[in-house]
Amino acid sequence: MKEELLKKIDEIVAGEKLAMDSYFFCGSGSSLPDDELIRAGEAYLAAEKNGIPDLEAKVKLIERLEAAANKGQEVLKVRVLIDAEDPKTVVIKEILANKDLL
Repeated sequence: MKEELLKKIDEIVAGEKLAMDSYFFCGSGSSLPDDELIRAGEAYLAAEKNGIPDLEAKVKLIERLEAAANKGQEVLKVRVLIDAEDPKTVVIKEILANKDLL
């Protein structure tokens, strides 16, 4: 199960990086990407890859995931919150439901 969570965290980080590029280079109209989530995810994944538990990275990652889960998806061009749940948020909530396995 932990491997699945790590894969999902990696996908969230990769998705945020892509969103960051899209936002800055293409003028994406979706929610502003979370740079802190990218850094927290990368730090946690690096520690896990090296086999060295990093409690600080874990705490920061959970903090950023919780913030992302509570953030509404917004279309920036018109500044309107979208009522439908963001698919990324669904994955984040699944990770948070199993955070004791991290």
